[in-house]
Amino acid sequence: MITKIGHVDMEPPQVMAIFSDISNWPRWMPGIRRTRTLNRSENAARIALDQSFRGREYYQELDCRFSHNQVELRQHKGSLRRWDCNWRFSTPPDGLGTTITSELEIELGGMMGLLAGRRMLNQFLEQTFRDTLRRLEQRGRSQAPAAAIQIPPEQDIILQIFETGQELELWFDGRIYRLKAV
Repeated sequence: MITKIGHVDMEPPQVMAIFSDISNWPRWMPGIRRTRTLNRSENAARIALDQSFRGREYYQELDCRFSHNQVELRQHKGSLRRWDCNWRFSTPPDGLGTTITSELEIELGGMMGLLAGRRMLNQFLEQTFRDTLRRLEQRGRSQAPAAAIQIPPEQDIILQIFETGQELELWFDGRIYRLKAV
């Protein structure tokens, strides 16, 4: 099992809301190009993902379970022999933000299993985890009400720009504009 632990400056309910909004994963989760919900109940879903990694496209179906502080993802169909990931969200002892724990069980199959060493896989997962936390915080800020953002009295925010996967999101004058990356 590979465990990663990090912190974001958002409250656990906001983190959970962003994680459980499957249709918006491509806007902030690294490598996810498209999601489709195949079926969904109140606390569970089966989803299809189109992903890209180093110029290659991958398809994966996941079974997802949601609780008040956890998201469990299990590969149902895909190019990996096994892929199970648990994301847990908790309030740290100081009460500020959210501690995020990711536990991943992964078994590579086929050529990926032969070519990818454990060290290379761990480096990739560390970078992906850090990118996920950074983009999660960007997503949280983009959803925050303007009143929650601390703006010095002598300044106004007139433009906000967020990187969201394959595009840039520009927030200007109460409108959202999306620019595709070339």
